[in-house]
Amino acid sequence: MIISNIKRVQERIATVCSRIGVNPGTIVLVAVTKTVPVETVFEAIQSGLVNHIGENRVQESGKKYGNLKEMLLKNNMRLHMIGNLQANKVKKAVQLFDTIQSVSGVELAEKINETAKTLNKAQDCFIELKVSEEATKSGLELAELDKFIENIPKFTNIKFSGIMAMAPFYENPELTRPYFKSVKQVYDTIKDKYHFPNLNLNYLSMGMSNDFEFAIEQGSNMVRIGSLIFK
Repeated sequence: MIISNIKRVQERIATVCSRIGVNPGTIVLVAVTKTVPVETVFEAIQSGLVNHIGENRVQESGKKYGNLKEMLLKNNMRLHMIGNLQANKVKKAVQLFDTIQSVSGVELAEKINETAKTLNKAQDCFIELKVSEEATKSGLELAELDKFIENIPKFTNIKFSGIMAMAPFYENPELTRPYFKSVKQVYDTIKDKYHFPNLNLNYLSMGMSNDFEFAIEQGSNMVRIGSLIFK
């Protein structure tokens, strides 16, 4: 079941990529395993069809993967933190995750940087942007983005390699288009405007199970899929 679900998602990614003239091999699929039992996650890992796992909560991730780093490395898996990260969970997050996608402010970045320095780690991070008016959505406000980026050179133990954003949920996912389009414009602007050694944007993480095809159409090259794989 899990394998066939992954293949169906990959087919849908290939279809939208064919329509817009993009190589589907450039789209990174992050399998989101929030609340999914570790035994089920193993099936996805062992299939060889996904190389990226996403988790929303540090504590849940630690229980699932804390003792399995060698297994993840053996299978070339990267573990992504995609949920809201609290300051008191930073140390565990830096120890556990290859990429933290939810960096939403200077204070959080400072904490991650300090922790990574003590662990002698160059922590991969994404800047999370808030583009939805929904109170449940977190992220850095667009008005604060330039100020945040100007602080990036001092985060010597962080490598910023991407932008992450979530559009509002709509029953009609076509309504997400303008949100994804605006984030792509911000992504392109940052790449053109800022040139810091530890800011090298390669990933635009947008799109989930209900709207990932529209995100890819607007320029996303990383999608975070949970329910379509683990339903």
